[in-house]
Amino acid sequence: MSKILKRPIFVRMKGDLPQSIFFRGKWLWVEEIMEQWRETGRWWENEVERDFFLIQTGVGGFLLYRENSTYKWVLYKALD
Repeated sequence: MSKILKRPIFVRMKGDLPQSIFFRGKWLWVEEIMEQWRETGRWWENEVERDFFLIQTGVGGFLLYRENSTYKWVLYKALD
């Protein structure tokens, strides 16, 4: 079961990919990017384009996204 968090998060990048995330007071290294995709959103409702990353760290999996218009990162979900 996953837990929706939907909160801002700090992300260190390597090129265009997340390298580590700041979660619960410490940096977690991204061990694997399991999936990555882009969603354009409902443009007719002014939703922004987002790049999603399903990642694996040493403490578990996470789903995060970057809003492409602002480059802000959001931790969307923590996975079991």
